[in-house]
Amino acid sequence: MASPANFQLSRPKFNLLTYLERKSPQNLSFPLLFRDQANLTAAAALFSASFYFVYKPAATTPVAVVEETLEILSNDVKALSLLTEIKFKSDRHEQAIEVLDRLIEIEPDERKWPAMKARILSYHGKSELAIEAFERILEKDPIRVDAYHYLVMEYYNSKPKLTELEKRINKVIRRCKKEKKAKEICGFRMLIAQIKFIQGNSLEAIRICEELVKDDPEDFTIYLFQGIVYILMNKEEEAAKQFEQVARVMPMNHPSRETATTSKQWRVIVAYDNAFDAFLVYQVWKMKKRRFYILQHSYDFCKKIGGLNSSSRIKVHELREKSKSDLQNQLKELKAELALLRVAKVTGGAPNKLSKIKVVRKSIAQVLTVSSQKQKSALREAYKNKKFLPLDLRPKKTRAIRRRLTKHQASLKTEREKKKEMYFPIRKYAIKV
Repeated sequence: MASPANFQLSRPKFNLLTYLERKSPQNLSFPLLFRDQANLTAAAALFSASFYFVYKPAATTPVAVVEETLEILSNDVKALSLLTEIKFKSDRHEQAIEVLDRLIEIEPDERKWPAMKARILSYHGKSELAIEAFERILEKDPIRVDAYHYLVMEYYNSKPKLTELEKRINKVIRRCKKEKKAKEICGFRMLIAQIKFIQGNSLEAIRICEELVKDDPEDFTIYLFQGIVYILMNKEEEAAKQFEQVARVMPMNHPSRETATTSKQWRVIVAYDNAFDAFLVYQVWKMKKRRFYILQHSYDFCKKIGGLNSSSRIKVHELREKSKSDLQNQLKELKAELALLRVAKVTGGAPNKLSKIKVVRKSIAQVLTVSSQKQKSALREAYKNKKFLPLDLRPKKTRAIRRRLTKHQASLKTEREKKKEMYFPIRKYAIKV
C-alpha cells in the first residue's frame, strides 16, 4: 500500500457516497402530518411569495404540502421535480415515474426528464422498459454516453449483446472523431474498457485507461475508473496510487469535494457521472449477493467495497476453529478494509474510521499467525516419523544449538571405544590415610 505521508498537506475530501441496490417499493419512510398541521403548513406555503417549499431540501419538505400545492399549480416544474425526488426517496418509484411523465408533457424538449425516467426504471429493476427508454433517448441523441453505460449494465450477463453494443460504441467513437468531440470520445473509450473488464479482459481495460491518461493526464475520472478496476482485481496498492492521483488532479472547486446533502441514489438519477456511477451501479447489480457498496471514493473503499462491516476485535480461540479457506477469506476482507481506511486517512476521513486502522492491522496479524501455526502443526504431524525435516519446520535456534548432540547421542560409543574400556579399564587409585 502506498504511503500516505506525501498527501497530508492537502487533504481533499471525497463525498461520492454511493449506496445503490435495486429495490422493490416499500412503505413510506417520511413521517405523516396530522391534518391540522398539514393544512397550516400548506396555507403558509401558498401565501409565501417565493413558494419556499420548492427550494427546501426534500428531506425537510412534507409531501402533503407539495401535493396540495400541485392541485393549484399543476404545471409548476420545480414543484413537480421536487415531488419526483420525494417519491423516489420514499421508494414509490411508480409514482415518481408518473410525475416524470407529466414533466415530459410540460417540457417535451427537456433532455433530462426522459433520462431520469429511464434511470429510475433501471434502478427499480425493470430492465426491458429501461432498455426501451434508453434506446429512445439514443434515437434522438446518438452521442449520449450515459445511455450507453446503462445499456452495458443491463446487458452485463449477455456476451452477444455486449459484443453488439461494443460495435455500436466504436461506430459512435468514429463519428465523434470526425466531429472532434474529445470529451465524448474519452467517455466512450472508458466504456469500452468497462466492457472489456466485464468480459474478463482486465489487462485490456487497464491498457485503454493508460492510453487515456497519456491523452489527458489531468482528467481525474480516468484515474478514478482505473482505481476501481484495480480494486475489483484485488490489487489494493495499485488502486491506492490511482486514488492518490485523483486527489492530486481533481479541481479544488469540484462538487465531489463538498459535503453532499441530497440522497446519493438520487444524485445518480439526476446527474450521471459516466466514469464513476455507471461502473459502480453495474457492480452493485452484478454482486448484489455481496451487498456491494462504495463509500467515499477516498476508500471509505472506494467498499466500503464488498460490504465490509465494522472492524470488531477478533478472538483468537475462534480463529483456531476455522478452516483454512475461512481464514483466507477473512484475511482478504481485512486487507480490503485496511486499504479503505488508509486512503480515507489520506483524504481526510472521519476520525472514528481512522481509529480502526490499529484494530484492523492487529486483526490481520492474528489471522496470519493462526493460519501459520495451523499449517505448521499439520506439517509437523506429517513429518513426525521421517528422517529429515523441511527447513521451515526445524526449531528456530542458532546453528550451534541445532547441531549440538543430545545427552543420548553424546553417551553412545563406537565399537573401538567399547573394546578399549573392556581391555584397558581406567584404574582407580585411592590414597590411604
